[in-house]
Amino acid sequence: MSTSPEELRRILSVAKETGDSSAVGPALLEAQLVVPVHPGDGAPRIGTVGYRDGREVAVAFTDQAEADAWRGRPERWATLDARAVLDQMLATPAERLDIDPERPQGGYLSRAEAERLAALPRPAGDAPFTPAGSWATEELREAVGAAAAGEDGIDAVWLVDRGDQPSLAVALADGGGPAAIDAVLRAMQPHVAPGSAMEVVVLDAERRAEAQALGAPLGG
Repeated sequence: MSTSPEELRRILSVAKETGDSSAVGPALLEAQLVVPVHPGDGAPRIGTVGYRDGREVAVAFTDQAEADAWRGRPERWATLDARAVLDQMLATPAERLDIDPERPQGGYLSRAEAERLAALPRPAGDAPFTPAGSWATEELREAVGAAAAGEDGIDAVWLVDRGDQPSLAVALADGGGPAAIDAVLRAMQPHVAPGSAMEVVVLDAERRAEAQALGAPLGG
């Protein structure tokens, strides 16, 4: 069940008033967010905002009306699933994700919290995996396999499509987490088109079997 902009703002407001943010993560993962993106052709790629004290953050909004009220005024907006926003934010140097900044309900996710949420498994009801398209070049497959083989926290990885979304499907070993996934994502960067949105799916047993049915893993 998706989280509406109104419901997400309500949850953010409650978290701000009570100091209890436990409901924010689950709600956010089922939401869409409006984000400022780099101008140009190709897949939307989120930008970051720099502050005078040297901090760099990513920003996102619960809907277009909240975005239009922001003073930043980028050249281009995009509406993305929150999971895609987290994945893209973690590919930047941003130290946090500000949600509805400068608004009464505004809050933020630290980079550590964004990493935790991004690493959570996708629901089993998500679109089925299919073999990766032409984006999964031989060079990319080799880079992913080598990176995964070098990470104790990775058991196995596959490059797949989930619906129309290029995805890195990851089976974690005991003790594996966001740092191991991030190492694989860094190895991928030289081999994917700038601005490409790569989804990360952490596999439960059911989804691992689905990925395994497409072929042998690339590493681990």
